[in-house]
Amino acid sequence: MQQPAADNGTNQSKPNQTRDDNQTPIIENTSNHNGTGLSSLPNTATNIFNWMLIGTLLLFIGISVWLIQSYRKKQPIN
Repeated sequence: MQQPAADNGTNQSKPNQTRDDNQTPIIENTSNHNGTGLSSLPNTATNIFNWMLIGTLLLFIGISVWLIQSYRKKQPIN
């Protein structure tokens, strides 16, 4: 009687999986080719740069207000 070999990770085949080497994968065409030879870019933009611009503007406004107030405090009152 022959004993089964120990599975040490080298046996990659699984009994329920079948592989068809003749089957080619289906690749969908997702380009927006409009027939004129030009294609449009995909819409991958995010709002991160808008938020960075808003944050930078708020930072500059805050620094400006702080500098103006500190300048007014240093001036003597007549």
